[in-house]
Formats: sequence, structure tokens, C-alpha cells
Amino acid sequence: MLPENATPASHHRYQLASQIAATCPPTLAADIALTGSSARGWATDDSDLELNLWSETLPPLEERTAWLTTLGVRDLDIETAARDDDSYWIGGVYEGVPVEFGWQTHAALDATCDRLLSGTVTDRSVTFLATLILNGVPLRDSGAVSTRQIRLRAYPDTVQRASIQRAVAHIKRGHVQTTLALAARGETISAVERLVTDLDAAIQVVYAAHRQWMPTRKWTLTTARTFAPPELVARFQITPFIVDPQERIHAVAKLLRDALALVPCDIDVYGTLAALE
Repeated sequence: MLPENATPASHHRYQLASQIAATCPPTLAADIALTGSSARGWATDDSDLELNLWSETLPPLEERTAWLTTLGVRDLDIETAARDDDSYWIGGVYEGVPVEFGWQTHAALDATCDRLLSGTVTDRSVTFLATLILNGVPLRDSGAVSTRQIRLRAYPDTVQRASIQRAVAHIKRGHVQTTLALAARGETISAVERLVTDLDAAIQVVYAAHRQWMPTRKWTLTTARTFAPPELVARFQITPFIVDPQERIHAVAKLLRDALALVPCDIDVYGTLAALE
């Protein structure tokens, strides 16, 4: 079921997804889940409907497209190449709602979970897959979805440590002074690039400190509001819009320091904190 207080648009997409799942032949999917903003209860009237489908082997493309056509999905947009997680996607429109169907084998799903839990990849371009799986709403579940959700809830120490270390690896002695110098001589683009990198680092630290997987950028602060200190999230919203360049640079540095204050004491970030003074 959807989360409490899910939007009307989310409920509408859940109903459509349930209809679709009920018509899907078992040969095309052993497991089906509603994912994306609809599964989180955050969908608006402009949101698409995202469905993930899993099976032991990838069904032939002609069988997948034949089912979608029979179902009444219009304007099929077929991605011929697999994505990084070895999933295959077909877009279209169903009853006036944009819809995306992603097929993946159980083996590819396991490989994705293994990769996430290893701590070797901490970039949001990969970690968003954990949020997709964890927040998926099963519509047909042989156990593949629920068991992988249990695995990903663990968020091991290795992932936390690697995420924090990667986030702050670019911060060296004199970091703030370098950004101030760039702004002072009018190198605005370079200074802004550094500030965006620092903001990304700060929010990644907040996520890791709370043992939360990073979603895609467009849902970063929305998701953070569900677990992070409200005052801290509010500062992420307003800090980039501070007019005075020097004030903005110092505000971003303080945001980073306050994010690092959330880090467990067994992870050494003292050098990074000193570099931000």
C-alpha cells in the first residue's frame, strides 16, 4: 500500500499500476513493483508512472511490446540498450499518464544490491537504485522484492564510511580561502562550481550520517525532510540564494561543518573540519 498522506495523483497511479500488474502474464514478470514518486506518495499530476518488473530471464522484446500494445499503452519508446544496472526500459502513455516499464532479471537485481552494499560506489547515480528498490510498492511479489528490501535496509558501516570519505575528499587546507579568492577576482563560474560541489558533499554527509541512501538530485531535499534536522534542511534551501558572495561562501562552509558534526566519532573528519576554518 501507499504511505499515509499520499497525494491523489499517487493513488491514481497506484490504481493504474495495479490494473497493469493484474494483466501481466507470469511469463513476463514474476515480481512487479510500483516505484518512483508515486510509490513514495509524492506524485503530482505531471508525474509519470514507473513500474519495475523482474523475472529469472529477460522476456523477449517482441513479447514485452506485444503485451504493452494489447494493454493499450501508446507511443512506445523503446530503449534498445541496457542501463547501468542491466535493466531494459520501455516508455509510453497509458490512460493519459506517462508510464515507464523497466525489466530486470533477478540476477541483475542481486548484482545491483551487491554493488550498493559493497561500499565501492557511493555516487547518487548508483545509490538512487537503493531508494528505488527500498521504496517500491510490491504489486506482485514472489519474495524477490521484499527480500532485497530487507538487505538494503542494513546500510553497512563500510557504505557509511566510504560515502563520507568520498564526499569530503576534495576538501584540502585553504579550501574556503581559495573559493573566496576566486569570488574576489570575479571568477564567478569557478567559485559557484566549488560551492555546488560543497553543497553536494554536505548533503551526502547528512545522508550517510543517518544511514540513508542518496536519491536522484530532484528528490534530495524532499527525502532529507523525512529524517534530517529540519533547521539543517532549511539552510540547504536558502544558503545558495544568499546575495553577498563572501557571506554565501562562509554559509556553505558552516553548513559543511555542521553536517560533519553529525558523523559518528569513529570516522575521522577532523582534518576536513580544520580545512574548512
